[in-house]
Amino acid sequence: MIKFFRKIRQKLLSENKFSKYLLYAIGEIVLVIIGILIALNINNKNEISKTEKKFIFNLTQVRNELKANIENTKQGIIKYESIDSLLGSVMSDTLEVADFKTSEGYYLGNILVRGFTSTISNNSFRKLNSSNVNLDESYNPLLFKLDSLYLIKENQLLEWDKRISSLRFENERDLTKTQTWFYDYLWKDNINDEGAKYFLTDPFYKNNIAEYYKLSRNHLTKIKEYRILAIETYNDINLLLNSKNETDSDSLDFLVNKDILKCYVGTYQFGDGDKTEITLKEDTLIQLIIQEEDTLNTVLHPISDTSFFVLDDGVNFEFDKAINCATNFLIWKQLGGAYKFTKINKR
Repeated sequence: MIKFFRKIRQKLLSENKFSKYLLYAIGEIVLVIIGILIALNINNKNEISKTEKKFIFNLTQVRNELKANIENTKQGIIKYESIDSLLGSVMSDTLEVADFKTSEGYYLGNILVRGFTSTISNNSFRKLNSSNVNLDESYNPLLFKLDSLYLIKENQLLEWDKRISSLRFENERDLTKTQTWFYDYLWKDNINDEGAKYFLTDPFYKNNIAEYYKLSRNHLTKIKEYRILAIETYNDINLLLNSKNETDSDSLDFLVNKDILKCYVGTYQFGDGDKTEITLKEDTLIQLIIQEEDTLNTVLHPISDTSFFVLDDGVNFEFDKAINCATNFLIWKQLGGAYKFTKINKR
């Protein structure tokens, strides 16, 4: 090819056709430039392809990371449900000294030093961030959601982890320095009458219970907010990777099959009074609470295929497990109380 072009140049020069040679020379330069541009374009596409492959690999790792993080939030919700049950007993003012001297009663006294600390991993997200340079703009919505989850919701959650941990430490230190019986209680699982009476009657202890309850509600809300966005992000990653499969879905509590959700649709009634209506909209359960003339719409978020929660309340909801799509009741659980709503019709 090079010899061919050289012969053409020599022929044009020998025939003294300078203008034609000039045009030829320009054409040759243009061809060289085009060749360079094509080569650069191919190289650029290859680099973009490598970047995307690395990004997709890291995104897959983030999806696996999210599974563990979402499972951790489930443990937090369950933990606070058990603590709420104890708080409900303490705040009811119906306990007696003897209640604290049972194996279960032991936990009534250590509420203020109990709690939950999140275990959130973000290593895969950090690797993903280092591989998202020069990506196609179509990835931006997912990247924005990932940033919101890891850089905002995670930081908010961890900040409340610290606040609750600090409060628990302060409560334990206060009991250690002011209550002579606390050593035997904490290390020997033994509580005397003086300790039980303290839990029952001390006004400052009641104040501490109220403070703990308020802060723990905020902590629980942050756990829920993180979980909700984490599940949304997990589903978006699955959609992008086009890799969602039923085997994987069946093993994850937070991915409830739509056919199961349909079984919960209907109207439920508590005794002869309050009613709640459950509807299904875009694979999400919606609860309409009917109390006299007031109504309230809330979204039910899954803990498992039978357990659900709402964002701005401490109530958890448990459906009767659907057998042949027959669900008979819905239980509201809050502060140790369980309120059974019977299903009166299907929608």
